[in-house]
Amino acid sequence: MNLWNKKRNLGLQLIVILMVVMLVSVGCSSEDVKPAEEGSVVTDNVSFEDAELIVALPEANNNFDPYASYGNDSYGNCQVYDRLVIKDENGDMVPSIAESFDISPDGMTIKFKIRDDVMFSDGTELKGSDILFSLEKATSSPYTSYGISEIDSFNIVDDYTIEVLLHGPSASFIEKLGIFLYVVSEEAYSKYGDEYGSSLESVIGTGPYILKEWKPGELCVFESNPNYFRGEADIKKLRFKTISDVNAAVIALLTDEVGMYMSSIPGIFINEIEADDDLILTKFPSRLYMFSIMNFESGPFSDARLRKAVAYAVDRDKALVVGAEGEGVKVDSPGGWDYTGNPGENTWYYEQNLEKAKELVREAGMEGETIVLKTYATDSYPKVATALQSDLNKIGLNVEVLQMERNAFIEDVLANGDYEIAICKFGSGTKDMDEVMSSHLGTKNIGISGNWCRYSNPEIDEMLNAARSITDEKQREELYSKIIKIYTDDAVQIPLYYSLENQAYTSDIIVNTDLIGDHLMYDLKWND
Repeated sequence: MNLWNKKRNLGLQLIVILMVVMLVSVGCSSEDVKPAEEGSVVTDNVSFEDAELIVALPEANNNFDPYASYGNDSYGNCQVYDRLVIKDENGDMVPSIAESFDISPDGMTIKFKIRDDVMFSDGTELKGSDILFSLEKATSSPYTSYGISEIDSFNIVDDYTIEVLLHGPSASFIEKLGIFLYVVSEEAYSKYGDEYGSSLESVIGTGPYILKEWKPGELCVFESNPNYFRGEADIKKLRFKTISDVNAAVIALLTDEVGMYMSSIPGIFINEIEADDDLILTKFPSRLYMFSIMNFESGPFSDARLRKAVAYAVDRDKALVVGAEGEGVKVDSPGGWDYTGNPGENTWYYEQNLEKAKELVREAGMEGETIVLKTYATDSYPKVATALQSDLNKIGLNVEVLQMERNAFIEDVLANGDYEIAICKFGSGTKDMDEVMSSHLGTKNIGISGNWCRYSNPEIDEMLNAARSITDEKQREELYSKIIKIYTDDAVQIPLYYSLENQAYTSDIIVNTDLIGDHLMYDLKWND
């Protein structure tokens, strides 16, 4: 039985027909628009006991190793892996696999007492040694280490007690631990080695769901874990399916093919979604930062004059309109406007000045030279890339946009630094300046961890470490203000905007809107 799916009237059918016509007219072929699967519509008043929630997302997991995966893979990972600490319904950090935790008076030592009733999905018991192993993986993986870099060391006290020592006190550490530390099985990793997380049988977790079927990049089917220590999930059957074209995803929502879309609905479709009595659209501030990076290590943008030329050339207002339909806020650094520690100053002094930009291009000897701008091929990256291409062509550069498949972009651009200039989006786990500023500017995070510009400045490193340990908010803001000034003077990035997000879902589920951005299906319930 699929979903809860309800009968549709003629009016909705007409809306869908009109939408299909509109989509075709703007370049979405009829092949991209898939009708609801045969047999997916059932009568009203159906029992939800065996119902399956189908969730569309731009790309389902390609990998289920949480320490070797990035981006969209986290949507599936957080269903099968649990954490030491989690957010409760009020957004406060509380124990999960940890039964309790105690922080020393100096804020540098944290002792975690581990529950003794947690089982892995293969039937083995979780012990403190698995937590120790998970910490070793988390602090050594480039995909997670940047988020918990304040960890100095950790040790096992007994089978159910772990002690973590920090370099210094950190106001945001517990929250970040709840984002970046996935609890995994040491035995399973030892058994499968480098193949862990690349096959169905190798995905072993303690989370609320167990992976039952998987087609990498296409489909993930989950069932609730009957032995989950916090109690079995209300939604017992869950299916993630890839619908990469947002137009097709919207139609899938309107025709009950899916019950949730795990990405934002474009503004052109918001009225249709909100007019549907069987759908709910929730808007919320995102943690998604859109920006342009330039390679400091090699190539033409190692010359500060060319970076500043780009800064003077880019129309950031236009980028916000084309990339997020104006649904967002321009920012002057990697920090969101509502992030803890953000001084909130207008610091980006490179207002668009094409003549100044042309002059800098000539000084750098780059007039008429070809520049390759790399980007993901999925929406909305190409739109922002095209806008930047237009701006940079106006100042004497010959810019070519190269749209890349996700894994290729991650390897070439983010991991290896094989690029000149690129468009990127960064999703932070917390709303704290420490995470975003350290990942984007810290020398030890060069590469996949977030410092994709490959920027290195010892003065910045020292100030980042100091800011992390400060608990007084005013002092933190003053220090981040100094960091942002250096960031701006060096034209490290072109900060564009933080988008406003929305999520559309069926009225047959109850969603805690305060936690909606965390994408934890365990938090959802059927609306009986």
